[in-house]
Amino acid sequence: MSRDDSTLAPGDDPVAPPALGNPAARPGPAAHERCPHCGTTAVLERSSSLRFVCGVCGKARVPIDDPKLERSFDERDALARATTARNAARVWMAISATSGAFSIVSLMFLALAVAFASPPLLASLLALLAAVTPLAFALWGRGRARAHEAAVGPALEEGWAAAAREIVEERGDVSADELARLLRVDGAWAERVHASLGAQHGVRARVREEDAALSFEADAKKLRVKSAVGDAEAAADEASAAPEEERERA
Repeated sequence: MSRDDSTLAPGDDPVAPPALGNPAARPGPAAHERCPHCGTTAVLERSSSLRFVCGVCGKARVPIDDPKLERSFDERDALARATTARNAARVWMAISATSGAFSIVSLMFLALAVAFASPPLLASLLALLAAVTPLAFALWGRGRARAHEAAVGPALEEGWAAAAREIVEERGDVSADELARLLRVDGAWAERVHASLGAQHGVRARVREEDAALSFEADAKKLRVKSAVGDAEAAADEASAAPEEERERA
């Protein structure tokens, strides 16, 4: 049997080759996952320094797995500060590494020059000062990087606590486990978020009597300022339209 006939069955009917299975399409982001920074509906990506970032602008984000929650994005400013501090820390780390490497190379060349060329003492001292100066700048840049790194954590905690507060204010009462599930947090970070949330005004933590579980509740549900403003604008439009209708009738 030839190679071309190898796909024929005993009844001389061609056998269709097996279909290549295409992988299922990856679900895209939902409407409630709109980024508070760039305004695009983008997926959230894991980050080692910011936990979650926007897949488009790269800024810090807080995931809330609740499509029905009307977001006000109170965490936006804190997350922007955390992103800025993270970026500044990276820049200073790069500057520090570059300056340190330049200083080390300069010291190596200076050592070779002193060993083989025996330059004058004054020239050697000036060259040594020029080689050490970038090293001092590298150490100073390292300190700046650490200062910015230290500012990332508190800003992140503030942003996550603001997002958690938004959930509690919307629902009125939410358990710690449910809150952790909605925010995709667990372990030590969940405890830090819960501690920051419990310290905020208007939100209190309590232990439920029925199941002895930790929960958070708000003093009052969040007022929808946007809806109130919309109602006021609609009423003003109706009031302005009434005199025009009367004049048309006259």
